[in-house]
Amino acid sequence: MKEQRFGHIVYPASAAGLGPSPISSAYSTTKHAVVGLTTSLHYEAELYGVKVSKLCPTFVNTPIFAKAKAINIGY
Repeated sequence: MKEQRFGHIVYPASAAGLGPSPISSAYSTTKHAVVGLTTSLHYEAELYGVKVSKLCPTFVNTPIFAKAKAINIGY
């Protein structure tokens, strides 16, 4: 992408990476890392015409919710 001077990188993160997420600290920590990486890389890649975005969905029905009883989430 750097050589061709364009492209777009999209990182999947989570809304848990944008703010506090009680009782899921490990999960939230990894998502904060993805948000930080994406934000930093956005400015680095901008110099080469490459775009960088993060995708931060909120609640998505995935297997993580099957074990989320401690935070009262479930379907």
